[in-house]
Amino acid sequence: MGAEHWSSGMISFEEDDRGLVLLYEVENNDPEWASKRLKDGGEVTVSNGFTFESADLLKAPSKRGGEEPIYEFRFAEKKAGYYRIPGRILGCDHDVLIAVNGLRLERRTFIAERNIRIFPRIEKVKPTSGEIVVGGSRQDRIPVEIFRELLAKFPNSTELDRYAARELRR
Repeated sequence: MGAEHWSSGMISFEEDDRGLVLLYEVENNDPEWASKRLKDGGEVTVSNGFTFESADLLKAPSKRGGEEPIYEFRFAEKKAGYYRIPGRILGCDHDVLIAVNGLRLERRTFIAERNIRIFPRIEKVKPTSGEIVVGGSRQDRIPVEIFRELLAKFPNSTELDRYAARELRR
C-alpha cells in the first residue's frame, strides 16, 4: 500500500496507486459475516455507514486463524486532484469528491454521532444537484474550512438527547 494511512477505530483508509482503500477490522465474533452478506445480498454496510458491493471487495480475511480479520474495499478513485467516492458507498445519489490535500479522512468525516451519515444530509440541502465537492479549486466546491465548520456543528449525543426531550415535552 501507499504512504498515506488514516485510521479511525475499526476502519482505516490507505492510499494506493488507484486511490483509497477502506480497511475494515471485523468488530464481532464472526469474521466472515461481511463475506456472507456480500454473497447472499450483493452488498454489505460496515461501520454503520459505508455500503459496499461485491465488486468493491479487494481482499477478504483469510479463513486461517492468527491474523486480524480485515476486509479491504475500494473506497475512492484518485483523479484530477480529488478522491472520487461513489455516492452509493456513502448513501448519496451523487458521487462525492474530496480534494487529495487538505482534509484528514477518518470515520467522523463521513459519519456523525449516532451513525448519522453526513453526505446525504449535505446532499439534501445543497442548492444544486450533482456531485458534492469538498476542497480543491473547483468553482462548485465546499471549501475545506467551511466543511470542517459544518462537521463541528453536527449535533453530538447530548444535544440530540436534549432535542428529543424538548420535543417530547411539547
